[in-house]
Amino acid sequence: MPANSLKSEASTIAVPDAPMMAGVPHRERHRILVGMRWTVWLSVLAAPFSYGTTMMLARVGPEVIGTYGLLMVYVAAASSLLYMGGDSVTIKFVPSLAIEKRFSFLISYFLVVCAALVPWLVVATVWPSGLHYVFGKSVPPALQLLMIYLAPIYIARTMI
Repeated sequence: MPANSLKSEASTIAVPDAPMMAGVPHRERHRILVGMRWTVWLSVLAAPFSYGTTMMLARVGPEVIGTYGLLMVYVAAASSLLYMGGDSVTIKFVPSLAIEKRFSFLISYFLVVCAALVPWLVVATVWPSGLHYVFGKSVPPALQLLMIYLAPIYIARTMI
């Protein structure tokens, strides 16, 4: 085998011909696999930082780590209960839209999510004592209600 063919084989990434990716062009399969590889490596690199953050907060005091845990519960609750479709909607539809239509799509999707959020806000406003089922009893109801009212900010940040 000539040296040039070995060099070109070594520099390419093997892309398996999986049946579920049979309709995807070779170049796109390559991009997908490279993106997956980046995601795995960034997750592996981020894990120590998560542990370090938890350890630093735990050294400050148990109240701080409790507040941090509560905020993580809030983020998970806002993502799963209030953000309809999640990032899957934006990941699926935004790339297929023309560039000039992307912003209007994101605004309209945000307005749809906010319209779906209105009943939750009404229920939380009328029955704030029920929020302790999500946030616990250690946080005042006024703060729990404020966190629900601020959910659109988190959702907008996630969409961008």
